[in-house]
Amino acid sequence: MKKLLLLLLLSLGFIGSVYASDKLLALTDIDYGVVDGFSIRYVDCREMTFIQSETLTYANQQMENSLNEIIPEGFEQLDIVLSYVLPEDNESVSNGEDPTFAEVIQVKTISNDCKGASYSLFEETVANEISTLLKAEEALDQANAAIIEQEAKLSSSPEATEDKTIRVLMPHGPFIKEKNAFASTMIDFKHQTIDGQIIETARLTTTLLVFIYDRILNVAFYSNWFPSSDLALHESKVKQWTQDFYNININNPDEELCPPECQALSKAAQKWGRRALDGDTEAQWQMCLANSRAKSEWDSFSIYFCKKLAKNGHVQAQGFVAVAYRDGVLGVSEDLKEAAYWYEKAAEQGNAMAQYSLGRAYFLGEGVLKSLKDSAYWIKKAVENKTDEETSAKAEDAWYKYELWNYE
Repeated sequence: MKKLLLLLLLSLGFIGSVYASDKLLALTDIDYGVVDGFSIRYVDCREMTFIQSETLTYANQQMENSLNEIIPEGFEQLDIVLSYVLPEDNESVSNGEDPTFAEVIQVKTISNDCKGASYSLFEETVANEISTLLKAEEALDQANAAIIEQEAKLSSSPEATEDKTIRVLMPHGPFIKEKNAFASTMIDFKHQTIDGQIIETARLTTTLLVFIYDRILNVAFYSNWFPSSDLALHESKVKQWTQDFYNININNPDEELCPPECQALSKAAQKWGRRALDGDTEAQWQMCLANSRAKSEWDSFSIYFCKKLAKNGHVQAQGFVAVAYRDGVLGVSEDLKEAAYWYEKAAEQGNAMAQYSLGRAYFLGEGVLKSLKDSAYWIKKAVENKTDEETSAKAEDAWYKYELWNYE
């Protein structure tokens, strides 16, 4: 198993800078565990919070132990903070089976006896990454020529059976180049000729370097890559991960990485975040409000606290979640069916805006089967609901405009 894992990880193409210093000391990171999808870890003695991925899960202890044992040569000074893997890979390792590693995120750092790292070391690390990209780019022409030559041989001599593998590192980026963050992508492309057949496979590695609180994080995003894969989408997910990480961890945001709306959210997280994670309803509501006020590019985890409250019957949060799904904001995609579901939950609790919105959804057939009878029912409820005079007036206008009494 260990040998297979090592081969798999080497095939992923661990790309990143090696930190050189005789003074670096290994320090096992302490894991506070997972609290409602958030994992709190020490990074060289500095506590940091990590957010669960939408498609991946945290590596279980058995997987973490395996990964820590097989750090490739040259990367011994990088400690794994945590890893995100496919749920089925966790299960496979637990069952003594081989994982696929079709998608992995690894967060690594250098431990320095709680002393942190200098910004100059971060700059040096970024410079090394850029050098790696340039070297890969310089080798592209030679690799492409070898591929063309191999395909020409196969074309002119179909009976040829010579097996040959050509490996090409295709650089892309950088697509993040900020004061405290740098990210680029490398596609590890393999062109193989086996028994006269051409087989092409590729592995995508994105390296993200982050400097925060005198700590350097080296975050590697690995996944299989196909010609039909959307590289821009992949890189946008890396950007989102970076923004989310800053959102929940930073105390004094850099405006370059964290604009005003992000800074306001960070302040709310400082005040309410820990209590919200501990289950405090008021703190969760304050985080829901803070996230809802932030711009969409800074809130892929915004729906988390709102939805948690909504599931527990918080009527205002139910309305927020409904609007999020209706408009495709707060880190979720537009889903009118889900929006209607939450409108109904809030409407049943007497929320006038939800009653009106649900009636409108039934009138238009948005997320529900069109039903003028149901539309009339909920619009009338909103008309009679005087807890929100503005919404009641709007509902009354619709009641008379569309003569909804005809459908009661």
